[in-house]
Amino acid sequence: MFSLKKNILCIAFIILLTNVISAQISITSPLLRAVYQRGKDGQATVSITGTYTTAIDKIEIKLSQVIANQGTAVDWTEFPAKLINGNFISSFTIKQGWYKLELRGSLKGIIVGQTSLERVGVGEVFVIAGQSNAEGLLNKGEQGAVDDRVNCYNAENNYVSGGIDYVKLNPFSKLERNVKIAPRGQGASHWGRLGDLLAARLNVPIMFFNVGFYGTSVRNWQESAETGITTSDYVSSAVYLNGTPYSNMRDVLHYYSHLLGIRAILWLQGETDNIPASTPRAVYSSRLKKVIQKTRDDYGKEISWVVSLTSVTTGNGLETCFNTFKASNQEVLEGQKAVIRETANIFQGPNTDNIQNPGRPDCTHFANQGLIDLANAWDTALNDNFWANSKPHAPALVPDYFVTCDVQNNAAKVELPQGYKTYGWSRSNNFTSFASTPTINLNSGTYYVRLEDNNGNFLMLPPITVKAAAVGTPSINVEGATTFCEGKQVKLTSNQSSTFLSYQWSDGTDSPSITVDKTGQFSVKITDIYGCQSQSSSTIATKRNPLPAKPSINNLSSKVFCEDNSVTLEVDQVANQYVWSNGSNNRSIKVNTTSEYNVQVIDANGCVSQKSDNLGVTALPLPPTPAITADAPTIFCEDKGVTLTTSDEKATKVSWNKGQTARSIFVNKSDTLFVRTVDLFGCVSKPSLTVITKMNPTPVTPKITANGDTVFCEGRNITLFSNKANPSHVTTWTIAQEGITKDYRTEQFGVNISGSFQVAATDQNGCVSKQSDKVFVSVKPNPDELNLIRLSPYTLQAQNQKTSAPAPNEYYWEFGQDNTPLKSKTQFQRIDQEGLYRVRARNIYSTRFYGEKVCESKSTPQQRIIKYDDAGLSLFPNPNTGRFQIESAYPWEGTTVRVYDFLGRILFEENVGTMNNRKQLNLDLRQGEYIFEMQSAN
Repeated sequence: MFSLKKNILCIAFIILLTNVISAQISITSPLLRAVYQRGKDGQATVSITGTYTTAIDKIEIKLSQVIANQGTAVDWTEFPAKLINGNFISSFTIKQGWYKLELRGSLKGIIVGQTSLERVGVGEVFVIAGQSNAEGLLNKGEQGAVDDRVNCYNAENNYVSGGIDYVKLNPFSKLERNVKIAPRGQGASHWGRLGDLLAARLNVPIMFFNVGFYGTSVRNWQESAETGITTSDYVSSAVYLNGTPYSNMRDVLHYYSHLLGIRAILWLQGETDNIPASTPRAVYSSRLKKVIQKTRDDYGKEISWVVSLTSVTTGNGLETCFNTFKASNQEVLEGQKAVIRETANIFQGPNTDNIQNPGRPDCTHFANQGLIDLANAWDTALNDNFWANSKPHAPALVPDYFVTCDVQNNAAKVELPQGYKTYGWSRSNNFTSFASTPTINLNSGTYYVRLEDNNGNFLMLPPITVKAAAVGTPSINVEGATTFCEGKQVKLTSNQSSTFLSYQWSDGTDSPSITVDKTGQFSVKITDIYGCQSQSSSTIATKRNPLPAKPSINNLSSKVFCEDNSVTLEVDQVANQYVWSNGSNNRSIKVNTTSEYNVQVIDANGCVSQKSDNLGVTALPLPPTPAITADAPTIFCEDKGVTLTTSDEKATKVSWNKGQTARSIFVNKSDTLFVRTVDLFGCVSKPSLTVITKMNPTPVTPKITANGDTVFCEGRNITLFSNKANPSHVTTWTIAQEGITKDYRTEQFGVNISGSFQVAATDQNGCVSKQSDKVFVSVKPNPDELNLIRLSPYTLQAQNQKTSAPAPNEYYWEFGQDNTPLKSKTQFQRIDQEGLYRVRARNIYSTRFYGEKVCESKSTPQQRIIKYDDAGLSLFPNPNTGRFQIESAYPWEGTTVRVYDFLGRILFEENVGTMNNRKQLNLDLRQGEYIFEMQSAN
């Protein structure tokens, strides 16, 4: 068994090295298509290791979904990889899914190497155990996985003894139809379809290992687990070799389950315990419990198991396999159920006795549709209860180690972590161990390391490449003079190579180049990517000369002066050379411009002092020659003027040639003017340009005359005339009518509505006279036209045609063909005689200057009015409610009215006076008919 373990380790890392040869950065872990067991949180922490052949200081990782929605992508992210002697070690937490993994290394922000692993996953890892239906047989209608995420350890299998040859092949691959599911699986059997079902349902990749062994009973598994020796149930003299069948289980747990983690062991066994002799339930239960406990002891953790209910094999000849149902062996089944019921973290798998029974081609093994049904039964058994309560176990992580170079002895000291049971070292791919210690001195070369923990679990470290030869002594390139002035510097650069990882200068700096600004001795050592350091380079000596003292500037006169003056500046010390900020090289300079001045001095060594403090001088310019702005034309009318303003707003004093000192002056006559300004330092500007003003006289104010009264009735008009002094002047009327004011240019103006009127004259210079006095025109409205109606038998009424119109002042009634005026001035006229009547309305207005103005409406059309042939009395309305009017044809005097009932009783009596108009009565009587009587005084 020792040789088996060695080969597993060795071959695994030969595979890893195939990527290292051609890449500056390569992945040694994970392996291609490796699937790591996810935890209950749906993720796994995975060791990521590799090699690099050029200097790097940072490694980044990227995860891409192989197919959309099969994981959680991670863009380029730095992870804390430990760089060790050309190798890097780190771990990264990956969420469940199927990924392309990419790594890239960089040095000081520049990418120097990149590589990728096309498939790696976090999902579910299972170990298959049992007998031939677990192991699988070829040519039984088996189907490979369709889903790319279903994987296995594809290895050749020694069919007789189990052997160790399977570990020499490539490790992980897709579970195709004819793969060998290491270490014992024969073809895909039903596991390929189960992988498809689980990958689709869980959306995670699946990994299978198969330690099933044909013809084995539960006794064979127990004995080989406890003693390593067991014999066949069918041929008692036949001994299982190499500790099989359990040795395969132990190897998978120690190497691959430790590496990848594990969800559960799937147990499919029981046919052999049915024939040739039935195993009692208690015996079966006891033996399987011991096997389960052995796996947990070997692995060091409580592994979950899924135990199928399996006992059927017909064994009666091929003729009965297709038509005879074989009953289960209840002793075997009850033994399996007892294990499920009585052992922690054990789950019930499918009942396989009812699958393809009858119908198995050789009475025992599933084939064709039976394999499909068996895969479906496993998928059903791995239910929600299993996923919620089974215990997934995480993969192991690669530990850190340390390498220290011993250049003088051409060796390297390698220190592995303490606490492991055994340490295995090897120089070659057959893993011939030459040391078993955590610390070892090694010569240059590549070494393989195997660690074994106290449970017997093995962990491979990535290959350790040791370079113990001395690193060449570096040289220093000098850029610049090694003797320099204070403030200057020289650049020292070590010869560089991609094999150099770091630099150590004698001043403690770690970079390819240093910049030196002081006196000293400088050398460098270099460390390559394997951690080996060179001898010191030859020494470069530098010398720094001090700078001259910082000079000062003496000011020999005022710092502030007018621009027609100057100031003298002088350095306070004697030097070889002077460098002024304005380019002068004399000790003293005369300046007449505003600026900040500084100076440096140069000594005999050519060293330049610091700049002196800046000395600011201000050469005040004369105030700018002012300009004069005018807010109006400089030729203006007598009633106007112009404001002249100097442009210098900052002047402290303004001096006009006419003596004014204000910044703005008002000019309303003809004149000639210019201005000077004075600033706060007393500097006087040059005079501005001259401004000439001219004043034109204003025309005589015209008057307004009218061709009639300015108060008149609606429908008439008058004309207003402008009486101006000069006929050539232009007349402008300003008229306000109906709330709107407008200007008109005309000599006369016709008016037919009320308003106020003014007039002004404009001469040829555009000067406008004062406006004339206002003339007010009042157009009085005529009353509304009337309608003449017969209000009652004896009265006419004048009504406004528009009900909303106001009542006129009086009414003018006329009678007959000659329109004789009647006395009534009200809107009512009694009908005294038959004939023609008409009426018009009048409004009478009092005016200040024109007396009374009478405005009349049109007369109504003449109407012929006839007198009714009646007794001269009218009562209306009749019938009524007790409220009615009475009217007589004649102006009877002393008139009394009475109301009788038909019995002659007086119910109402009242003296209504003269009947010269209608009278209103209001009787409080019951409904009925009454007699009405009117009697005058005579």
